[in-house]
Amino acid sequence: MLIKINYYYLTPNYSPLLKTTCTTYTKVYIFRLTYIVMKIKKCAGAVIYNSEGKIFLMTSPKWNKYVIPGGKIENGETKIEALKREIKEELGIEITDIVKISESIKKPSPDFKDPTLTFHFVSFSAKALQTKIIPNEEISEYGWYTIEEALKLPLVDSTESLIKKYIELKNHLILDEVRD
Repeated sequence: MLIKINYYYLTPNYSPLLKTTCTTYTKVYIFRLTYIVMKIKKCAGAVIYNSEGKIFLMTSPKWNKYVIPGGKIENGETKIEALKREIKEELGIEITDIVKISESIKKPSPDFKDPTLTFHFVSFSAKALQTKIIPNEEISEYGWYTIEEALKLPLVDSTESLIKKYIELKNHLILDEVRD
């Protein structure tokens, strides 16, 4: 909900002690409550990595830059079920070792074909069980990239920040393994 102040007017102050109107004035604001209806699409996606440590990125007719694979969470579906289904539909592969990285809101932007849509992203990392991709019609270009290569690609801002979180997670897990 957004509150807009349309205008104000001056009104004389009433003093209860003097039972009269004072000469000072008070600004009285008129507020209008405006309800903004936003289209929000809840999606699950993953930074998918292979045994070589490379990550999968793709372009799509829906997006103007490189993104991670994923899609809409359907009614009655868990986030993990949606993620596995979307990866199987889009890439034709199975994933394992799924770890939640973050949840974020992507405000409407020209990055997506519908620039009025808000996204609620639930993002994971996952290991690909196979690397031979069988792309569906939602994928234009794709590949397995090192982190350095990936960060040089034209990425949607939310994808770039997710890759950086993935790097932090990966480095943290490696440090934990070394400490154990």
